[in-house]
Amino acid sequence: MSTRSGNLVDSIRRSIVRRVSLSIIVTVLAIGTVAMAAIICWHYQRQYDDFESSTSNVTNAYSSAIAGAMWHFDTSQLNLLADGIQKQESVSYVRINDRGALNIERGIRPYHRDIQTSDLLYNGTPIGQLEIAFNRESVFSTTIQTILPSLIALLVGLSLFGIILVVILQRVVSSRIQSLALEVRDHLENNRFEPLSLQPSSSHDEIDSLIRTFNKLSERILDELQQKTVAQQQLSVVNLELEDRVKLRTYHLQETVTQLNQTLVDLNTTQSKLIEAEKLSALGGMIAAIGHEIETPLGLCLTVQSCLKNDVIALKRAMPSGAINQTQDAMAAVDESLAMLDRNLKRSAELMKGFKEVSAGQIGDDRQRISLLETIQEVVAVLTPKLRQTKHTINIDCASNLMLQGSATAISQVLTNLIMNSLTHGFHNIDEGEIRIQAGENHEWIILRYSDNGVGMSDETKQKIFEPLYTTLRGKGGTGLGMHLVYNIIRQRLKGDITLEESDVGVVFRMQIPKQKRRQAN
Repeated sequence: MSTRSGNLVDSIRRSIVRRVSLSIIVTVLAIGTVAMAAIICWHYQRQYDDFESSTSNVTNAYSSAIAGAMWHFDTSQLNLLADGIQKQESVSYVRINDRGALNIERGIRPYHRDIQTSDLLYNGTPIGQLEIAFNRESVFSTTIQTILPSLIALLVGLSLFGIILVVILQRVVSSRIQSLALEVRDHLENNRFEPLSLQPSSSHDEIDSLIRTFNKLSERILDELQQKTVAQQQLSVVNLELEDRVKLRTYHLQETVTQLNQTLVDLNTTQSKLIEAEKLSALGGMIAAIGHEIETPLGLCLTVQSCLKNDVIALKRAMPSGAINQTQDAMAAVDESLAMLDRNLKRSAELMKGFKEVSAGQIGDDRQRISLLETIQEVVAVLTPKLRQTKHTINIDCASNLMLQGSATAISQVLTNLIMNSLTHGFHNIDEGEIRIQAGENHEWIILRYSDNGVGMSDETKQKIFEPLYTTLRGKGGTGLGMHLVYNIIRQRLKGDITLEESDVGVVFRMQIPKQKRRQAN
């Protein structure tokens, strides 16, 4: 029950008749207010004019009597005349004066604009003044008393007009719209789209037009629903056919995906084989280069060994005969052969040592925490005898608290190779060179920057700098293993990265090494 009453109250509050009624009432009240204000002003003006005219009449009636009493200086008569004027309904203030000592007043003096002043003449001679003011409050009260019945009648008439208009709207408009809304709601709740049972009236007004329009709309919706039903049936048939097509396409697509996956597996297998073949090719090239480098000193060793054997045999044959000169010559040949054998054997030993170092497998424990500054300083101290023979300098820019977990031997071997390369290649034909070693940290990484102001590198050297056995001093003592060793230590052992940066002067190597061993596993 409370729900119904609440719905009724809400319906009334949102009713168009309520809003129209309120608008009409407000309009009627506004019109009535304006009309009443106009009527009051008109009556007030009339009363004001009447009072002003009455005041003028009083002035004209009493002027001659007041002038005669004032001429004879009869104050008692003047007081009686002043009292008589003041008792007039329209008069609120009276003043008689002779512009001298005589001054008779009655009432409260108002604002000077409300005072009418007239000269008192006796036989044409001015002898004084008469001032009279009428009561404005009396004018307003008289006006209200006069028009009050008319105002009440106007308000009652306007109220009855508004009530009658609201009732007419309720019967002619609201009830019909409410019936239309209820039937439409019933159609919507029951999913019925047939025309309304509510028939248009004979007046053919806007509501009738709305009913007819709604009936036409219902017929059109019903027709469209029928068409939609037919279309849905057709769509169901198309969907069944489409599902069969989708299944067939899915089957073909699955076969294609299977073939693509097999092709991808084949490509991966082929890629692995190509990578392995490339590795084998590189290994073959490296072995060939190593064999080429070792073949010459070992061949010389074999030749010297054969010559040494022959010299020793000749020496043995010469000893018994006591030929001193022949013995001395043979001994000199033996010494020379032994020196050559010693040099080439050392050369072979150095090459084999380089080959072992390329693997970077034995470079110390990489679990210890080391000070990078101390490691750099130790490398420079070891190379000091070599540097003393030149005017080259090494400048170090590294914080004392910069630590990392790694092998000090690995860092030393990297820096040693870089410094020796600068001394051997970079400062060729340069008397005073400068090497800068800078170190810093970036989050979990150590950034090591090595640079010199030497002659720099050619484009070919920049491209092949990290390749094994590549050297610009082939046949002059260069093995081509130093920079490849540096590359292997940084990339494989320390799990970092090394790059050659562009520079206008000399070379610049940038190395990035993880600070913690746990990052190396990644």
